[in-house]
Amino acid sequence: MSRVVFSIAILALCATTAEGQSDSVLTRALSDSSSIFIRRLSQHLPGEKPQIGSIRLASSAGGFVFGLVVGGFSGYEMSSVDCTKSCRNSQNDALITGAAIGGAIGAALGAAFLDLKSICPFEKRLMRALIGSGIGASTLFIAARGWDRQRSISVIPIGAVGGSLATLGRCWKSRYW
Repeated sequence: MSRVVFSIAILALCATTAEGQSDSVLTRALSDSSSIFIRRLSQHLPGEKPQIGSIRLASSAGGFVFGLVVGGFSGYEMSSVDCTKSCRNSQNDALITGAAIGGAIGAALGAAFLDLKSICPFEKRLMRALIGSGIGASTLFIAARGWDRQRSISVIPIGAVGGSLATLGRCWKSRYW
């Protein structure tokens, strides 16, 4: 029971931290690095806009990796019980399932995390990204014939990250660019 409470506390802490850090040092670093690159490009290509898509892709992929680790740990800890032989497979299944779910949630948080002067508020970006990540990951999971681990493990990240970015829709637009 204490493991479940611990896992829920970690997820709650991550959610509140993500909302509070929307305009954090990470946002400024990614924006500044892209603006430096754009300034160099603008010497050759006048009127070039910052590449918001590549920044959102990187943050969504990073969020997937973070969610993969937290979800895998949570799934493994929730299913760990004292046993001798048959628990190894069930714990590995729980680890993989937790990692897949955590990765999909992490990809959505990563895609919605950075403000980048979006016309949509954080809550709207997060809701769109969560829906898209869930649909993308589950669609590719089913397309990979479900429980075939080798195929499904390789396509879930693509579906989660791609879905979270695809459903942002008009939230890609920026107020100032």
